[in-house]
Amino acid sequence: MIQLLKQDQRYISNVFKYSSLAIFCALVNPWPTFLELQSKLFLRIVNLLMTLTLLLSYPSLANAEKQAVEAKIIGLNKELTKSLESILLLNQLKEQTNLPTYRIKLLHRRAPDDITKALQAYGYYAPKISSELIFRKKIWHASYTVELGQPVRIKAINITILGEAQQHPELMKLVNNFPLKINDILHHGKYEKGKRALLRKALTIGFLQSSFEDKSIKVYPETHLATINITINTRKQYYFSSINFNDVIVNQDYLRRYARFKAGDPYTTAQLFDFQNALNDSDLFSRVEVRANQAAAVNQRVPVEVTTEAKKKHRYTLGMGYGTDTGTRGSLGWINRRINRRGHRINSKLKLSEIKSNFTSRYIIPIADPRTDSLRFSFSWINDQSIPNTETETFLYSVNRSIQRYPGWLETMYLNYQTDAYVSGTQSEKSNLLIPGITWRRVASAQKTFPKKSLRLSLDIKGAHPKLASDAHFLQTTSNVTFVLPGGKSGRFIFRADIASTRFGSLATLPPTLRFYAGGDHSIRGYAYNSLSPNNLGGEQLLVGSIEYEHMLRENWSGAFFYDTGNAFNTWPPKLFDGIGLGARWHTPFGAVRIDIAKGLDPSAKPWRFHLSFGPAL
Repeated sequence: MIQLLKQDQRYISNVFKYSSLAIFCALVNPWPTFLELQSKLFLRIVNLLMTLTLLLSYPSLANAEKQAVEAKIIGLNKELTKSLESILLLNQLKEQTNLPTYRIKLLHRRAPDDITKALQAYGYYAPKISSELIFRKKIWHASYTVELGQPVRIKAINITILGEAQQHPELMKLVNNFPLKINDILHHGKYEKGKRALLRKALTIGFLQSSFEDKSIKVYPETHLATINITINTRKQYYFSSINFNDVIVNQDYLRRYARFKAGDPYTTAQLFDFQNALNDSDLFSRVEVRANQAAAVNQRVPVEVTTEAKKKHRYTLGMGYGTDTGTRGSLGWINRRINRRGHRINSKLKLSEIKSNFTSRYIIPIADPRTDSLRFSFSWINDQSIPNTETETFLYSVNRSIQRYPGWLETMYLNYQTDAYVSGTQSEKSNLLIPGITWRRVASAQKTFPKKSLRLSLDIKGAHPKLASDAHFLQTTSNVTFVLPGGKSGRFIFRADIASTRFGSLATLPPTLRFYAGGDHSIRGYAYNSLSPNNLGGEQLLVGSIEYEHMLRENWSGAFFYDTGNAFNTWPPKLFDGIGLGARWHTPFGAVRIDIAKGLDPSAKPWRFHLSFGPAL
């Protein structure tokens, strides 16, 4: 459309330009000047006369009869047809109902050339095109029947890497996986994609002066063959230099520990993005910009400049909600992000609900890698009435150290001192336990809102012994696995398993907080929270499994159906309780709001139970 308007403007401009010139020449020296200009202007004057005739029919100067136009391609597959029809100017102007006839016929004559040029991008250089234009019921119907003919195939692909990256594995991988192969039909889009990927990769892995010395396709129409030639000169490798911050209120040496590169390491943009994301996730800054100052590079050493804006030192939170497991609930939180310049912080939260309330405060000291490694001192108070006919009050004092042992695996060693006072039926008990333990955890997820391939694994081992300031003797293991797999284009399967076991000692000597229960939103739906265990006293072992299919219905909304099974028990084989149901999901950046209607298949269960919960699938 823009192109046609520019053509019309050029028509009008030429009319005025050459008309003015002719009049001026006639006034100054009419006859000799005209003779001198005759040979040069004769053809232009003829063209101007034709142009004036056309302008008389131009919609802005003359009223054109209302008539529409539509154009279609015949003889090609759906993909090619859609692509070619989109480039036809007749289709781009079909919304206009006052196109003059001359314009329609002009664009119709031009269309076969446009189609021929467009087909070259797909490797067809000699198509046969027949066209037809019919006026019927005030609509111009243009059609173009296309025979593709023999395609141009690739005879040779010559990709040469010059400079220090000649044998770089990441570039070699792209060379070996170039989108086009010998004997493939020449496809300019795939060629451009592969070519850009090579240069982009060279730049992102630190060869910042990389450029093409050759990027050409030689086509031999007579043999229907083509040769691709690409030469990239990568020149020299660049390396990281110093990391410099603007004025920050946290120690710069501490902030540099968020970077997983150091001075002298090869430059990569992936490392820069990773560093910026880590600083954003630190919860210290409202804005972070990390950039490589290439202009200041000396001897291929690039300094990194970091600009930040600090968040407020204190953060207060207030929340209200409802869950079928907890009833009405509320929370009040306080975070001090910067106790000192070494990154120490404190995090406190009070949660109140109808059946379970708790207060937790943690003092966090980052160590080694501040993303994952920390030393934490915490205090918790818990009042739990979620177990039928039981109320427990727990005080927990803990110190733990978390460190990333292997890529993706977080190891946490802890020492808890736990005191419990609980009433079960008419009996009241107290216990004091010193519990050392260790946890390994791994989470791998490519997406946040609707991951279609994810994994979470966790294993916790803990215990106590009377010789170590404890009233009971036990060893307990708890494991969880959740994984998500694709389920078609718009769906996913979610599998979950919880397995736990307690060994040694007597279950009666353990407080309810160390016994196992099943049932509820995150356990076996269709049954009340913590309602499944031997005699409602808790079990020594736990086995819960779930399979769920979730299908995306529209943006941010999905539906699900599921099957849960399991129980808490003391002896093998256990009696398993099953539940089935349907659910709706509203996906937000912070997790999914899950609404489930479930039915417990055991005769003792209620016919249907409503479940409401919030949080990520993992």
